[in-house]
Amino acid sequence: MKKWCIAMGCVLCLCAVIFWCGRIYSVNAAHTSEMVTYDVGETVDLEGIEIKCVEAHIFSVDEYKKNFNVGSVDVLYPNDKLLCACINVKNTGDTALGWSDVIDGMCQGFQSVTWGSAADPFATQSVNVFTSDDLAPGADQDIWFTTMLSNIAFSRHTWEHLDEEEFYFVPVLEPVQIQMKLDVQK
Repeated sequence: MKKWCIAMGCVLCLCAVIFWCGRIYSVNAAHTSEMVTYDVGETVDLEGIEIKCVEAHIFSVDEYKKNFNVGSVDVLYPNDKLLCACINVKNTGDTALGWSDVIDGMCQGFQSVTWGSAADPFATQSVNVFTSDDLAPGADQDIWFTTMLSNIAFSRHTWEHLDEEEFYFVPVLEPVQIQMKLDVQK
């Protein structure tokens, strides 16, 4: 009788585990990830603005300071790098758009297959020069977006071959994630 109770307890525990695993699988299988990926140079229409990646670079700290005439850069380690993407933004609407609305509406971040990072709003602010208070209808402007690439976020092999990694600028996460492939220039 005692062996029968133990066997029955084991069977019930096994059934509970199988049911629980099946439930986890069914919930995860029902999730659909909506993502649209744009190739290098394609234009993306984002409700009143069109954006297109003009160029992208991975800079060392010294190269970044030299190219953008910046005095100091916040990085974790001196050998960290900065991923920068120049995005051309064109106002296709009928009203002028404030710069904070433009940048907030398309400044989600960057990602690769194994890595993701938000765009640094302070770096964006310090490297861009805006010629007016807003983006007038029909006008366009190049805007640089920047994020830090820290060697602790990558495996040693990936860090040593960072120029071979595929990076994407992500202007929108919801309702459909949009990825723009970057042609990182050497």
